[in-house]
Amino acid sequence: MMVLVTLTAAVWAAQDREKKEPLSTAERMETLFFEWNRLDRPGGAVIVVMDGKVVFQKAYGLASMEHHIPITTKTLFDVVSIAGPFTGMAIAMLEAQGKLTLEDDVRKYIPDLPDFGKTITLRHLLYHTSGTWDWSEVLAAAGWRLEDVIDFDHILEMVKRQQKLQFDPGSKYLFSNTNYNLLAETVKRVTGQSFRDWTWANIFRPLRMLKTLVRDRLGEPVENQAYGYVYQPTRGYRKGGANLNAVGSHCLFSSVEDMGKWMLNLETGKVGGSTVIKKMFTPGTLDNGEKIDHACGWDIDTYKGLKRFTASGQWGGFNSALQYFPQHKFGVVVLSNWVSRWVNPVYTARSIADIYLEAHLKKAAPPTPTSKTKEIKPNPALYDQYVGDYRWMPGYVVNILREKDHLMLKTPGGKYQLLPQSETEFKLSVGNYRFTFQTNKEGKVHQVLIQPGGGDDVIAPKIALVNPTPGELKEFTGTYYCKELDARYVVILRDKKLVITHIRISDVRLTPESRDHFTTDSTTYRMVEFLRDKQQKVSGFKMTGFQITFKKI
Repeated sequence: MMVLVTLTAAVWAAQDREKKEPLSTAERMETLFFEWNRLDRPGGAVIVVMDGKVVFQKAYGLASMEHHIPITTKTLFDVVSIAGPFTGMAIAMLEAQGKLTLEDDVRKYIPDLPDFGKTITLRHLLYHTSGTWDWSEVLAAAGWRLEDVIDFDHILEMVKRQQKLQFDPGSKYLFSNTNYNLLAETVKRVTGQSFRDWTWANIFRPLRMLKTLVRDRLGEPVENQAYGYVYQPTRGYRKGGANLNAVGSHCLFSSVEDMGKWMLNLETGKVGGSTVIKKMFTPGTLDNGEKIDHACGWDIDTYKGLKRFTASGQWGGFNSALQYFPQHKFGVVVLSNWVSRWVNPVYTARSIADIYLEAHLKKAAPPTPTSKTKEIKPNPALYDQYVGDYRWMPGYVVNILREKDHLMLKTPGGKYQLLPQSETEFKLSVGNYRFTFQTNKEGKVHQVLIQPGGGDDVIAPKIALVNPTPGELKEFTGTYYCKELDARYVVILRDKKLVITHIRISDVRLTPESRDHFTTDSTTYRMVEFLRDKQQKVSGFKMTGFQITFKKI
């Protein structure tokens, strides 16, 4: 109670002062870390670089709750997916040295990979256009748990079992951790050194990142490391799993001090040189010439008018975010050993950018008043074909209905008018969403294209909501098997509800949505789609996000 009172008083004091005079940059930074700045729970560390120097670095909370050891700026964290840009840098350096080319077939270096009939090049791996499965998703679908031991041999075996690629290499971008594990293995086979030894000799030691290392041996003690923790209101604290050995995509341990040295090198090119640094900031392209929003291990977007490169991830109680703005030589890294509702490194890193780049960031334009929105008046009779339920995303269905001569969007959060811009295109009365109704070959409306005005477009199919009886649900029960994963699920009827069971994971409840689509209470997959044969009998199912079929046996 005393902590809450003290925190509240601090917030009030800051708010009261803000009324009198603007907060300094340092004071604004401290307000972001109120929940971190305690020595009775985990926390994290942060570093900010700008214009060639470190402008802020600080540590908060405990590296070890058991031994009450505070975090410092030298504490090592598992930086999770921030490992990606380092792997990308290694490949770019070897290319610059003439040791490999991005057009090389990966099987040149890892011949034990299967021949999928389509060449997978190092370029495809680097830019996530290979079509390989992502082990973090597929192994979870096969019944593996986060605390299971996962190393490169398991990942390679998974790739060997993949019977066909998800798409032709180079035709599509789809993130897969597996790509970067294969790249790290390529570094090993090209150089004759382990990925750990090569990165130490060629990146970390030259940059004086003397404590940073790739941990490639399970159970290896790491000096001065933080331990990961997960907090759940119903279960309290528990230690994060530490059995992952997926070098290339994960398993990089570093401190914010060392990460600052690496970010400064992005400007100077002391290690790698200008050619490598330029490569690291160059987006990939598909075979059709279309650019993708991914470079060498990090994503590319625009934040309030500025180009931004980001990497972030969460695993085993660790939570991390890296954001870099090359135009202003500005970078921020937030590392945390605490997964909880109070800690969001991605949001925190973005908020730090708001503070330091405030003068350079575009302000959001005020919304245009609805009354001034130009609106055409198509024949309201057209609206009848648009009325219905649409799946915006797995587990999230919206309803479009007609009220007199208006079309309305009904969501769990409220009801909003759709303002016609043409006979098929509408603008939401709030926000910047556009809805375009699309027809199939028979001329019937079967989906709506939703464009958020910033972010990815969404295709929402029109569905027919159902409420089947227990008798109707029986056709879905049975045993389902996937040979590629050697995984078996059993679907049963329990308390008039369908339940998916597996020997190693918790039961998953299914809630009917449309005829063959069911939403779930699983964090691994949000929806299950049952498949039917030519006789319309249930023959298998797919989990949302996986192009893997479990066949009914």
